[in-house]
Amino acid sequence: MLDRIVAGMNLVLHDIAGERRIDTIDPDRICADLRAAGTPARLLVWFGLQSLQQFDRILLVRDKHAGTCEGVFLVRHRQTETTPFLAIEAIGAGPLQRQHAMYKRMLGYLILRLGTLDQRPVAILADTRNPTLCRALHEATGQIGGAGFYPQPDDGPIVLATAALAHRAAREAGATCHFAAARLALQADAAEQDGDGMLSAMLDLRDIDEATLDEAARHMLRDRLPRAAMRGRVAAVLPMQGAARRRDADIPTHVTVFRR
Repeated sequence: MLDRIVAGMNLVLHDIAGERRIDTIDPDRICADLRAAGTPARLLVWFGLQSLQQFDRILLVRDKHAGTCEGVFLVRHRQTETTPFLAIEAIGAGPLQRQHAMYKRMLGYLILRLGTLDQRPVAILADTRNPTLCRALHEATGQIGGAGFYPQPDDGPIVLATAALAHRAAREAGATCHFAAARLALQADAAEQDGDGMLSAMLDLRDIDEATLDEAARHMLRDRLPRAAMRGRVAAVLPMQGAARRRDADIPTHVTVFRR
């Protein structure tokens, strides 16, 4: 069954996990929607070369009315010797400010789902070509009291335990530790630059109790949006109704109708 929430900004978020459900996703349709919305060709080429079955969870965000795709999170479950974490990549469309707000909400939703996994991940590693994702991850750190982040921009203080976990997680995820590139992308004067290389950044959640973390994630989902990023009012978060009561018309256009 697909879980679905109304994610505000007139967007609907679909959480798709498991090999059989991921098989129903139509990447060609996603690419067509993102291309029409102005996503850079280099990112579309990268996305088109991905085998979606290599990911454990995919979050799709589509326009509530038009049904077109505006953003995708690709999520893998990984673990160092003792520490479970998530490795994520994102691709999106539209103005950078709107993408930033969208990614923040997607991160909030993803954090809320951590407790449903067999081993609760305690960190989120962005192994990405998308500087806007790194900026959203860094801003989320400020909304989650006690969270750590690496790399810190503007010569901020470095917590050695967080830095060490970030490098271990990047190696485990097969990344090549592009933390220096992410630090440059996080500088204030780089905020409107698109960038063209790999970036690594990590959100460290080890020192936060579950109740505090969940409350912070809910706040991220409810957070007031910049006026320039809004389309209509911000909707409440709503659980998806049971599959037995859902009509085929409610299935997103990027997912074919799947029946057991």
